[in-house]
Amino acid sequence: MIIELFTCVVKCHVVSIPPDRQEALLAAISEKDANIALLELSSSKKKKTQDEVALLKREKDRLVQQLKQQVGRGH
Repeated sequence: MIIELFTCVVKCHVVSIPPDRQEALLAAISEKDANIALLELSSSKKKKTQDEVALLKREKDRLVQQLKQQVGRGH
């Protein structure tokens, strides 16, 4: 539900990014969210799992920043 809300908000505000670039960024962000959720739900407290979650969150943040930059250039 959070992913759907985020996607809707981003789509409503993004009008000038080429659709293929926008879709690629949104798909990558959604994929990171799904992987983070799966790892967090696995309830594994192993350091490796926690490290994977941290890495995925950093990668997602980088993608969100790219999307924001693209949106900023379009306005």
